[in-house]
Amino acid sequence: MLCLTLIAIIASILIIYYINSLNYWKKRNVAFIKTFPILGGMKDVILKKKNLSEVILEYYKKCPEKRYYGSFLFTKPCLTIKDIDLIKKITVKDFDYFVDHIRSINTDAEPLFAKNLAALRGQKWREMRNTLSPLFTGSKIRIMFNLISDSAKQLNEYFSDQFENDEIVEFEAKEVMSRIATDIIATTSFGIECNSLKEDTEFYKMGKLLVQSNLTAYFKAMMQSISPKLSRKLGISQVPKEISNFFSGVIKETLKEREEKGIIRQDMIHIMMEAKGKKRPEENLNIPETGFAVVKDDDHQKNDSNENESTPINVEDIIAQGFVFFLAGFEIVSTMMAFLCHELALNQDIQKKLQQEIDVAFNKTNEKLNYEEMVHMKYLDMVISEILRKWPLGIMLSRECVRDYKLIGSEIHGENDIVIEKGVSIMIPVYGIHRDPNFYPNPDHFDPERFNDTNKHNINPYAYLPFGIGPRSCIGSRLALLEVKVLIVYLLRRFELVVIERTEKPLRISPKKPGLSPDSFWLGLKQRIHF
Repeated sequence: MLCLTLIAIIASILIIYYINSLNYWKKRNVAFIKTFPILGGMKDVILKKKNLSEVILEYYKKCPEKRYYGSFLFTKPCLTIKDIDLIKKITVKDFDYFVDHIRSINTDAEPLFAKNLAALRGQKWREMRNTLSPLFTGSKIRIMFNLISDSAKQLNEYFSDQFENDEIVEFEAKEVMSRIATDIIATTSFGIECNSLKEDTEFYKMGKLLVQSNLTAYFKAMMQSISPKLSRKLGISQVPKEISNFFSGVIKETLKEREEKGIIRQDMIHIMMEAKGKKRPEENLNIPETGFAVVKDDDHQKNDSNENESTPINVEDIIAQGFVFFLAGFEIVSTMMAFLCHELALNQDIQKKLQQEIDVAFNKTNEKLNYEEMVHMKYLDMVISEILRKWPLGIMLSRECVRDYKLIGSEIHGENDIVIEKGVSIMIPVYGIHRDPNFYPNPDHFDPERFNDTNKHNINPYAYLPFGIGPRSCIGSRLALLEVKVLIVYLLRRFELVVIERTEKPLRISPKKPGLSPDSFWLGLKQRIHF
């Protein structure tokens, strides 16, 4: 009887809380989308009925004439910004009001997350961003070119070994690209050579474990969002202990060995070791950019970077950044490559045009492709830019209002002035914007010509957000673009991507996957005649 009474009390509290929550946007005369109690707009995602990208696009289309609309992220009020001018204002001009990402993890229970750049907030984030920024400039990323090229050659050798009497080799692109991405991030970040194409290395096992999606993971995320304090008391953690221990052990051992033996290897660990315990000015070199999608340096100007806001890097910082580098390299690069291979297989004319450009570059350098030649390949950059437009892996951007902010209404849109209160979540629906025909005509069509020399100047930079925008944009965009470009250039030099019976066409994003991904990426590979 007591148990039933307790359940009734809890249910009553939740119902009252839900009703009050629904009134939040109504009281402020803001158009809002009614959602399921407690779970908010995440209900269909948690129940695996829809992918988050579908929900974002669905909501985006529900308020076509609105500059913004209200909703709920679990139980928290959330304001989604659609208007491009408002996005610029919030992410750049008035950035100081929206410095932080939404707190979606319990940093007390997540030691690897607590100090990584994406999780840091306020002044601590400013200091770490200013310290790490010199590590991701063009001159530093250029150092990685040869390491990534070696991995790309290894991938080609792996595929070459598959051909015997078969004219076409079938492969699951996401699986294979996850393995080669593992090897790339292991060598570029940790200085460790491994061959995940031939065996399930420890790095590969940790990557698979890290990105697995199940009901338990969703429950932990929901608990940390709804009640951070209770999550801390219960010690709820989204990163399994074995992953934390693995990365801490690997990085500490690497640092110890290098310091004791004086080993120098041009990778991210070495670059961060140079910064350990000191502040480092960046050399001023004229290095060509890795592509149109790179977040431009002037987007960071509101961070007011100066020497006084930098902070020396210690061992714990290196471990935290190394962990997030691995996560980004494992999941983002492999998924970008899978989408890229799929689109090229379906669009043979685009693939052949890209191969022609690749062949010219290799012939020009006597088969020894260099960094400068690759980054000046225009059509390659157009193709990569369009992949990131059609399939943006950062399907939404999040910010949290850190102090009350007055948003001036628009008479044209029937809006009053409103105050975005401290703690309110801000969402920018990247996937919806990238699929908006007002910005990109025929948005479901894969068309690299959107980014040719004539058309790319017509693209509003605040309507193209594959790596975010403003000071909190992705610090590793140059490295991600370099990895994808090197991999696809070497692959298409030797092989041709083709559609097979198991190829999904058109792609349907899977509701079972946590990120933007279909159930499978099955494709075929043929050897090019001149090889």
